[in-house]
Amino acid sequence: MHCCIYVEKYDKTRRAWEISKSLKKVLCTIHRSECTPLMRITPIKKTILEELAKESQPKKPKDIAKKLGLNFSSCMMHILGLKKAGYVSSPKRGYYELTDRGTAALKPKSSLTQLSPEKGFYFYTGINQYSGLHANSLLDFCEKLKIADPQSVKFHIARRDFERWLESLGDRELARKLGAIREKGASGEELRRLVYEAAKSRCDELNGVLKVSQPVESRKSMKEAMQK
Repeated sequence: MHCCIYVEKYDKTRRAWEISKSLKKVLCTIHRSECTPLMRITPIKKTILEELAKESQPKKPKDIAKKLGLNFSSCMMHILGLKKAGYVSSPKRGYYELTDRGTAALKPKSSLTQLSPEKGFYFYTGINQYSGLHANSLLDFCEKLKIADPQSVKFHIARRDFERWLESLGDRELARKLGAIREKGASGEELRRLVYEAAKSRCDELNGVLKVSQPVESRKSMKEAMQK
């Protein structure tokens, strides 16, 4: 009899602990999503982001201020605001660099808009061997990767053609990701899939698909956890 009571109390206590743990996780998610402020990119902030985008290494605020002819205190204030909003990060004390969000803020839709024929990407399977596929935007590039010959993808990856084209569009972030894929040494269908997934993820990011309202979903999850 006593054994049954203790087991029942244990089950209730453990269940309460599990619910508490779930709620804590949900509340943390809400906090993170709601506490990332939206910021209007002023001309000065945009100039700072553009300066950071020029460098491959993190920079000191005083160097940025000097390069842009800004007052150090004012420059530092803008950088801290950009950091709070998620546009820049500080990989080590006293240094700042551009984040993916910062890169997207500079040219959020440029690679998604339709390009002129001379700026598009033409798929080849070898030297002077045009495959017949042509992409006139990053969105179109994603679609063409679905049907592109794996040999064509391998040809362009090895020559860094994709990376150069994306850099010409100002999308250094995706160019960097494709460079990382190239270094993996994948081939065939796997290589085509990796390139497509990276490009599709970037399209979704630039389109704002990743900005789905987490607070609403989190509150729903919290309500469900409380009802169980």
